[in-house]
Amino acid sequence: MKVLTISKLDAAKRQLETVIRLYFSNGDPVAIHTLTAAAYNVIRDVTARRGVEPMLVKDQLLNYVKP
Repeated sequence: MKVLTISKLDAAKRQLETVIRLYFSNGDPVAIHTLTAAAYNVIRDVTARRGVEPMLVKDQLLNYVKP
C-alpha cells in the first residue's frame, strides 16, 4: 500500500473541489455540508497558525443569508 502525503491546504482544496462537483451534480447534501465544514476548519486552523485574519468567520455567515 502506498502512503499518500499531502499538505493540509491541499487536503482542503481537494475537499472543496469535491464539494463543487457534488453540488453541481445534485449530490448528497449531507456529504456536501460535511466536506465543506471540514475544509473550512482546515483553512481556519492554518490561517490562525499563520497569524492571518480569516476571510470569513462561521458565526457571521448568517449575515449573508436572507430570511
